[in-house]
Amino acid sequence: MKAQNLSIEGYWNVTVLYDVWPEDMGEVSRLLRSAGAPEKMIDDAVKNLSGWNAGYTLTSFGWKESIVCIGRATSLREFLNTVDHEVDHVQAHVAEYYGVELGTEQAAYLQGYIGGRLMEYIIKLIINQAC
Repeated sequence: MKAQNLSIEGYWNVTVLYDVWPEDMGEVSRLLRSAGAPEKMIDDAVKNLSGWNAGYTLTSFGWKESIVCIGRATSLREFLNTVDHEVDHVQAHVAEYYGVELGTEQAAYLQGYIGGRLMEYIIKLIINQAC
């Protein structure tokens, strides 16, 4: 499991856990619990992430923070699909908090910014694994 921390220009913090496997669930549970997640949400996340091609996003509006878990994937396509899906959740939560209407240019730029930052990290991760 690899972790990425990013800040959206000081407005929001995002922690992304990549390649989450069943043996990582203890660490995932501790992180979600420390972010104030109720046990039901933690149980749902663990159950969801125990399979393949799954993700989970927990957002704390009070802390202006999202925790994104990207589970193990059966292919690069499935991995990228999960990343894109979870980026959409983060974008929607940040937009909701700041009153940005979904479907607008502002919302699209926000999604592009988040996705671009994740892709920079993912590309470095893939290059390092290939070497």
